[in-house]
Amino acid sequence: VSGARQGPRAAWLLRHVVALSLCCAAAGFVAPRPPARIATEQHVSGSALPPAWLQAIERSKAAAPPAADANAVSAPPGLDAASRVVAAAPGRTMRVASLDDLGPLAEHRLKIFRNIVPTKIPSRTYDTIFENLVASMRRRFFRKGTYILVATRDEDALAPVRRETLMGNLELSCHSLQGFSKANPDDPIDTWYLTEMAVASTFRRLGVATDLLRSSELLAAKKGIRELLLHVEVENTGAVALYEKAGFEILPQTPKVLSFAGQMGLLDPVYAMKRYHLMWKKVDS
Repeated sequence: VSGARQGPRAAWLLRHVVALSLCCAAAGFVAPRPPARIATEQHVSGSALPPAWLQAIERSKAAAPPAADANAVSAPPGLDAASRVVAAAPGRTMRVASLDDLGPLAEHRLKIFRNIVPTKIPSRTYDTIFENLVASMRRRFFRKGTYILVATRDEDALAPVRRETLMGNLELSCHSLQGFSKANPDDPIDTWYLTEMAVASTFRRLGVATDLLRSSELLAAKKGIRELLLHVEVENTGAVALYEKAGFEILPQTPKVLSFAGQMGLLDPVYAMKRYHLMWKKVDS
């Protein structure tokens, strides 16, 4: 091809490439630049969350509890900072979570329970999963008898803005215990079910899980709860030993215990390959 004809053809090709790029961008085929992410060990306060996360949290705060939920209350989120503290140990505090903790809690649970972190999946996918989890936790927040305990570490007591690092969490609730209680089946509100126990990898084997369990018992006694229940995988011998050391007993696999496992969804095909102990503890008054 002669040099005289290369110029017009190159210009024609360039125009079509530019036009195609503009069309793709307009149609949404060009992926947006992912928002900046925060570190895995999320600060509870004083850190800059990505805009999509902040919007999800603000929507959760602004939304009123569902009108159809007769048990909806605002007590857990409404507690002031001092009254939320349950116990303290050297270097950490165990307290009832507030709505401001939803963002760090969501990231904490996604990483530990589902091995989902922002760097492993597309930005939009992570933001969607994150927002759905925040909404789910918010709904549980406003149910009577539901609390989330968090263990936090103060980063710098002398800093102008108090910063905390989330070390672990534990959820307590009674709304899933309809008709099940070892001592009094007709009064399920006197029993709490413990779930979502998770400690960040950085803080494991430092007694954080034990402190959370002790704090759950202190809070239970304060709220008039008489019994604690939890499920644990039979093969997870480390967790079984932890709970036994904390005073929990393994209940026999009676029809009632199996029925409760089904009620909690542990007999679904997803979990059918695993076996679970139901463990019980009486709360000291």
